[in-house]
Amino acid sequence: MHEPDSIRTTHDQNREAGFSLIDVCVTLFVCVVVIYALHSGTRTAMNTRRVVESNYQLQLFANDFVNRLRRLPFGNPGASAATAQQLDDLFDADQDLGTVTLAQLRCAATEDGYSFKLGGSELNRTWRVRVTSDVNGDGDELDEREARSDLVRMEIYYDNRLVVETLRAAESNMTAPDVSVNYITGPIPEPPPPTTIIPPPPPAIEGEPPPSDELLPAIEPPADETDPGLLPAVEPDPTALTASTPTTGAGNAGGLGSTGKVSATSAASK
Repeated sequence: MHEPDSIRTTHDQNREAGFSLIDVCVTLFVCVVVIYALHSGTRTAMNTRRVVESNYQLQLFANDFVNRLRRLPFGNPGASAATAQQLDDLFDADQDLGTVTLAQLRCAATEDGYSFKLGGSELNRTWRVRVTSDVNGDGDELDEREARSDLVRMEIYYDNRLVVETLRAAESNMTAPDVSVNYITGPIPEPPPPTTIIPPPPPAIEGEPPPSDELLPAIEPPADETDPGLLPAVEPDPTALTASTPTTGAGNAGGLGSTGKVSATSAASK
């Protein structure tokens, strides 16, 4: 049976009016993926921030412990080991370090050192301090500049993880001269040759020929010391200084001549 055109048009409009089930499923899947990505990124950022803050606090505590060890005196090499009370005084909340010395905290290179815990802190796991004469950290004290009482290696561990390590030498009045070590392991290098800086040539002026690398011939000075551009000096004529007697009337004798000048003879005779 053939449907009228009006019924077919109504069916086509109803088919285009809504969303199909496939469109809804695809939209939900995209939303789930986006929400999961946002949640995963947020959780990763929060975990990273927590780790950074924890490492920052860990570094602050470790630096504070190292600074306390730097303030301690070296003490007598034959002193007894540090007691628990001395460790409490050294690493408690105040800045009073007590009576402990570095010699009391020193241990062998194969030992673990002294361990303690901090109360009332998030970093409540085991801290460990090692003060040894193993300067290069290779596990023995047989190398140069090791097994000395004036040079120690200080290490701070947290949960068996090395956080800070440094060296410390005694004061100059307590340090032994280091004469058994040759610090030069090879020939002394020669100093580098001096660097000659050649300035660039000046820019050429328009209309002038480019500068040449050839040197101009030297201009030899003239044999005569006088300037060749000037005329030779003229010696004055002594006869030119003598003037004739004026030929005017007697009233003008001894006065001005016909030239209007006073002669040298007249002036001398007066």
